[in-house]
Amino acid sequence: MYSVINHILHKDGKPVPQKPSPNHGGVMHPDILVLHYTATTTASSAIGTLTNSKSSNRVSVHLVLDKDGSVTQLLPFNVVGWHVGVSSWGGKAGCNNFSIGIEQVNAGVLQRRADGTFHTQIGDHVIPPAQVVHAQHRITHGWADWDAYPQAQVLAAIAIGQALHEAYKFRDVVGHEDVALPPGRKTDPGPAYPLDQVRTHILGRA
Repeated sequence: MYSVINHILHKDGKPVPQKPSPNHGGVMHPDILVLHYTATTTASSAIGTLTNSKSSNRVSVHLVLDKDGSVTQLLPFNVVGWHVGVSSWGGKAGCNNFSIGIEQVNAGVLQRRADGTFHTQIGDHVIPPAQVVHAQHRITHGWADWDAYPQAQVLAAIAIGQALHEAYKFRDVVGHEDVALPPGRKTDPGPAYPLDQVRTHILGRA
């Protein structure tokens, strides 16, 4: 059972694991929830990037959600994270300034080799065929092979999202692909992710 206490996510009354990121802006009031994929295969590699203050491209997010449903918090929910970039939603520009971001461990779009194997864009990891979804992206309209999202991860995203919505009363739940400018600049969480189902469960409406 998740809850939000003083802008920190709790599970069964205890704070979830924390890994504070030095990459952030000032205080904000979250209005929307933005869902991403990490493009990596492990939470640790994603967290390393999202907490690196020496990178030339400093980025951060509020939560990193692993494939098994475990979650790590990097920023309080009332602090600006750098997870969206150039963006707009509902007539408001600069979505970092009014959104909570969840990075979900997922390799995203895959490369299919001539031998029929599927490889990640980052790290050249092999993804088993049973974990691959061939689908068309709803914004770019391109067909590709995508890393699948396990049920445990999707259910955790819903449960966490419901707790966040209870605390902040989101206007909407969107993918990074929905808010990034220009359209098509970002493809996460991609067509392998049941975004409509997740949004409906979190907001309690279609």
